Amino acid sequence: ESLELEREALLRAQESLSRSRRLASLGQLAAGVAHEVGNPVAAILGYAEVCRREKTASPRARELAELIAGEALRVRALVREMLDLSRPEALVLERVGPAALVERIASRMRPQPLLAGLELDTHVDPGLAEVEVDWRRVEQVFVNLIENAAHALRSGGGRRIELAARSGHAPSRPSRRSSDAELASYLELRAPDGVAFEVIDDGPGIDPEDLPRIFDPFFTTKGPDEGTGLGLWNAHRIAELLGGRLEVTSQSGRTCFRL
Repeated sequence: ESLELEREALLRAQESLSRSRRLASLGQLAAGVAHEVGNPVAAILGYAEVCRREKTASPRARELAELIAGEALRVRALVREMLDLSRPEALVLERVGPAALVERIASRMRPQPLLAGLELDTHVDPGLAEVEVDWRRVEQVFVNLIENAAHALRSGGGRRIELAARSGHAPSRPSRRSSDAELASYLELRAPDGVAFEVIDDGPGIDPEDLPRIFDPFFTTKGPDEGTGLGLWNAHRIAELLGGRLEVTSQSGRTCFRL
């Protein structure tokens, strides 16, 4: 068991180092892109505004100027998002009960138009300890996960999302003695080592070939107007900043992101 725990810790450290290297590369890329792209984008927006105000311009020309300005704003927003993600920020930690956290997130998300016609249910195990979180950042994680679940439901069946808080045990271990029953687990003898927050949907699931890349920056299965591929990557980064981890399991009819 000790060797297995050390192996898991080593694997997490390797994954964290790999993501840190990607983050450093992204930061360098973002800085270069912001410098090289910022001024041309500002000029495009200026020219588009001139075209929109031109008195002799046809309605079609004004419409095209609007479209040009919209696409330029998307480019500028993406560059700013990259810069924000690559800047380290200090955590502002506070203690909060899991039930209060779940209810606050659910109350915020239920009125959102994206969730219209969908169910957002909640579940909280009794007796959970308080958790220490940076509220702004952990809210980013849950908003992203719930919005992704809603997009998945709208693209292929299902209509229910569950936001849950449960006891967070370490993974169960195999039997340790020859006299142990087959597949014996002593998980119930261990104290919970944290709280697990889950966002579960009953949608079509994630393709198995996409699962290993789901937390990579700029990887997305959404359409070009629906996402940049930075949301889940940022959620994974925030989980690690908070001293936790973000995991995913998926099959047809059930996808679960677990913080």
